[in-house]
Amino acid sequence: MTIHWLGRSCFKIVHNGYSIVIDPYDNTGTQYPVLKTEANMVLVSHEHSRHNNRDAVNIIPFSGECPFQVDVIDAFHDTRGGIMRGPNKVHIITTNDGFKLVHTGDLGCRVEDDRFEGTDVLMIGCGSTRTMPSYDLSLQARVIDPNILIPMHYQHGHVANRRLYHLDDLMEYFIGTEYEIINYDVNSIEITKGLPKQVAVLKDIV
Repeated sequence: MTIHWLGRSCFKIVHNGYSIVIDPYDNTGTQYPVLKTEANMVLVSHEHSRHNNRDAVNIIPFSGECPFQVDVIDAFHDTRGGIMRGPNKVHIITTNDGFKLVHTGDLGCRVEDDRFEGTDVLMIGCGSTRTMPSYDLSLQARVIDPNILIPMHYQHGHVANRRLYHLDDLMEYFIGTEYEIINYDVNSIEITKGLPKQVAVLKDIV
């Protein structure tokens, strides 16, 4: 399985020839290039323009069997039950050969679910003024207890707005823990069973 970070909260997940894109973005107001990709399936955590740009994904047919099963946990974008920013879906993506991935979208509330057990990969934001702060997201990550944590949707340089927290705001809660923080020089990671427990900081595309 290969996971490509396409920027912001957007990932392309490829397994056995089948591909999923989750949270495709509209680049308006950012320094990201126009997103244009293709996949067999597109998933959206919530209906905000920097997460729901389905037109950026060309849906292509697949002749074989889809290796993924997708479950959804209904949650909220903010800490007030969705009053301010609306709903948010946490996606649990499992494969027919035993991988489990979790993508939290813009998560504003703590979530507990038995389906988190055995998570291989967690894709989680670093915090913002419109979601949970970094400390609470680090606690959420501990609840999910993934083998590999991939941080996403954080402020750096000139490509993200000031409401997003920085990568270091989340990383400070994993320094000196059982998670090794690994900075990758590419925007993708090959997922296999038996990888060491880690925070995988993928290179952004800009």
